[in-house]
Amino acid sequence: MQQKWILNIEEFAKIKGAKIEVSPFLVFIGENNSGKSYMMTLLWGLFVLGRTVFPTNPPKNEAYQKCINFIDEKIVEDEYKMSNEDMQFFIQFYNNILKDKKNSLLKELFATDSLNIKTLEIIDYQRKEPLTIKFTEFIDNKQRVSSGKNYVKFPLDKENITNDKKYKIVQYICWKLLMEDLTAPLSPMFDKKRTNGEPIFLPASRTGFMLTYKSLITDVMNSWGYDKEINASFTLPIVKFLQALVEQKQSSRDEHKEIVTFLENKILNGEIISKEKIVNEYSYKQKGMKKDISLHITSSLVVELAPLLIFLKSTLKYKSIFIEELEAHLHPKIQKIITRVIIKLMNKKFPVIITTHSDTIFQHLNNMIKLSNTKDKKELMEQFGYSKDDLIYKEDIKVYEFKVIDNQTEVTSLTLRDEGFEVPSFNDSLIELAEETIILSENLNV
Repeated sequence: MQQKWILNIEEFAKIKGAKIEVSPFLVFIGENNSGKSYMMTLLWGLFVLGRTVFPTNPPKNEAYQKCINFIDEKIVEDEYKMSNEDMQFFIQFYNNILKDKKNSLLKELFATDSLNIKTLEIIDYQRKEPLTIKFTEFIDNKQRVSSGKNYVKFPLDKENITNDKKYKIVQYICWKLLMEDLTAPLSPMFDKKRTNGEPIFLPASRTGFMLTYKSLITDVMNSWGYDKEINASFTLPIVKFLQALVEQKQSSRDEHKEIVTFLENKILNGEIISKEKIVNEYSYKQKGMKKDISLHITSSLVVELAPLLIFLKSTLKYKSIFIEELEAHLHPKIQKIITRVIIKLMNKKFPVIITTHSDTIFQHLNNMIKLSNTKDKKELMEQFGYSKDDLIYKEDIKVYEFKVIDNQTEVTSLTLRDEGFEVPSFNDSLIELAEETIILSENLNV
């Protein structure tokens, strides 16, 4: 990831406050009902809806005027590398928009008026390499804004640039700075339908949704983004999850072929079959079997992992993935393997955001961090059957613990030590259970 920034929130639902640094691998842990799903949904919403919050007309405020001054000064050049000070003008401009739109954003995400947030802003923005702005000669209307690693290119008639055109340039630069490598590009602007690049969201209760989506989809299919009310009481990530199950088609691309094969061989011992119909149907075919079977008569393991396989093989392209309760319905042995899968995704420049209650998953994450930093790395990798894409480097992962104190949640960034992340809530529960076991064993009648 080129960019690094912190999402700063205050007084959101039961969360007192939090500062979440966007990273290649984000982990949210903590008690049930502590606000992890709220935070996941909010962050996902910023990635997905954030490009639609720009006002229709250019705003009249100091932050925007600084951006326009930058454009006016640099447009005479063919290209320019932005300084840190330049980039902060655009981040402040975007923060002003978030300040005005934050509660309407929540309403759209959570389908309710009952949630509010005091502060929603992006702070501490940094970038590994400066963003280069390129201005090329405008030839005809077929030309479009284009971008690549560390640059964005605008075709312009410099003698006849309108205020509306300048406003669009400001928006493109804002979104490029903030969301490169994370989500869909800005264009097509203000389009609320699914866009190539927006993140996958795999909600909790995936098994239930997979077994009932055909009946649920009647209420949600094509409702969001088509000027219709959503009749079902679902948050937007769930609506988009259900829509994607219906809309997706199987791809012949090999983008995630190795990971899909790893999942099918190491866990499923078979494959998920997609049948493209008016409402897509999915089934499971075990290795060595001639016929595939409906998901409703397969194991919860198969049903739980089916959405991940479906979306990894989809023609719909994604840039990042959110997974709630990664360990759901999985034996500890399988939890370790699925953790390897998401680490492999992260190492393919595919940012991962998860919630988990599993000490097994957490221990494996810690092990892979330690392995990446050991002097005998090569020998240990061979001993345990790992490869480079199984490793996590400490700069790529951030862990946040959600803890309820006096009916409010405090969110703490956990410190990475030599032995890995220490999770107080996990350790306290395990110690309490161990002490209870010892006392009961000592008093056992024999």
